[in-house]
Amino acid sequence: MRQIRANTVEILTAVLMAASCALAILLIIIADLPVMDNQIIVNISGDAFGMIICTVIFVSISKDRLRNTNTRAFLFLLVFEHNLLFWDILGWVFDGNASMIYLTEFLNHFMYALLILMPYTFWMYIYGIYRDGRLMESLRIPMRTVVVIGLAAVALNLVTGWYFTIDPDTGIYTRGYAFFMSFAAPGLEGIFCSVTILANEKELRRKVVFLAYVLIPLLSAVMQVYSYGTSLQYQTMMLMLVVMYANIYLGRSGDLIKYEAEMAEQRAAVMVSQIQPHFLYNALTAIMNIKGNPMETRDAIAEFGHYMRKNLDSLGQINPIPVSRELDHVETYIGILKQKYSDRIDVRIDAQNSGFFIPPLTVKIILEQAIELNLREGDGTVRMDILSNLEDDYHTISIIDMNPSEMSKEFVGSTTEDILVLQKRLQSMVGGDITNELHEDGSIHCKIRIPAIKEDTLWT
Repeated sequence: MRQIRANTVEILTAVLMAASCALAILLIIIADLPVMDNQIIVNISGDAFGMIICTVIFVSISKDRLRNTNTRAFLFLLVFEHNLLFWDILGWVFDGNASMIYLTEFLNHFMYALLILMPYTFWMYIYGIYRDGRLMESLRIPMRTVVVIGLAAVALNLVTGWYFTIDPDTGIYTRGYAFFMSFAAPGLEGIFCSVTILANEKELRRKVVFLAYVLIPLLSAVMQVYSYGTSLQYQTMMLMLVVMYANIYLGRSGDLIKYEAEMAEQRAAVMVSQIQPHFLYNALTAIMNIKGNPMETRDAIAEFGHYMRKNLDSLGQINPIPVSRELDHVETYIGILKQKYSDRIDVRIDAQNSGFFIPPLTVKIILEQAIELNLREGDGTVRMDILSNLEDDYHTISIIDMNPSEMSKEFVGSTTEDILVLQKRLQSMVGGDITNELHEDGSIHCKIRIPAIKEDTLWT
């Protein structure tokens, strides 16, 4: 029920934001722009454009089903910024209109108040990120104190006029004698926010973006003091919100990739578990022990059960495995092939170097494709050597096809989908690569190379 109410409020807010955008554009159209200064025209046009951007981002975030609860503070920032830009347009349009003096008085006080509330809202946003971080609890009371004092000072301006006044005869806005004091509260809040970010944020990209949102608008506000009539602060704040939005969803894309990878791993794990390995092994054992089975059949079933066990174990692996384990699995696979093709399979394994790791099933998939291409043609013997060595700071596994078929030779240099996947896995998991070359003696050499230093650093 609470979620439904929240969604309703967000929909109504988005509608109001869109309506105020339309109203702002209408005011610009009907305003007497020719009599306005070009700088003012640029200001109100930029404000209207910023309002539209705030609305679009607000709708985008409110429709995000995977957002976290902390984004509510960011939505408030968008609404506050949208209001600042809207009231700024009204302020420029009605400035100097004595009949609108009460409206301009209210608008300007409201904008000064928002300039105090926005840094506090941003601090609440980062508070949700660093809730258990350093200085968080110790800064809550000082932040609230600064906000209360700052809002009280804005309210007292109605009597004192120390920040600004509206001439009752002309309706023109004029800075007060203590205008610079209006920067005190936002400045202190900015310092608190900056200290919080520096103390807690470890990721450089987010640290730069968060600090930019605090410091660049403050810098533009100082510049605006010496360039009266230019709306730098509000539009700079809007641009920093756009940058922060991009930062949020840049991080979100990485989270989604990680989430999808985890889901794929879980689906694979579920699939493997549903195969019920123990049931299969028990069934194969029962079949193997049926009375009257010849010894060759029993040996074949036993070899297949051994192969199934290792294949299912490999499916469940998400990290590289020792190369000795991979070659042991390959040897089991070769044993099964020999049960069917007998003397046509002559594959020898010589592992001189076995002290490194490799993504599971890498050698098996390459060998399987090579043997399949050779068995499609004629009755020749498939003769291969699998060698594991250390060459020039690289761990290598060479799969040498000494009697390749013509079809095998045609595939040299080409890559199937399985090989492309292997290449990506090798590169991402151990920094390795695969080459496949036809030598002058007619043999095909497929070589897997894994940097010894990188591999040892990552996996030993």
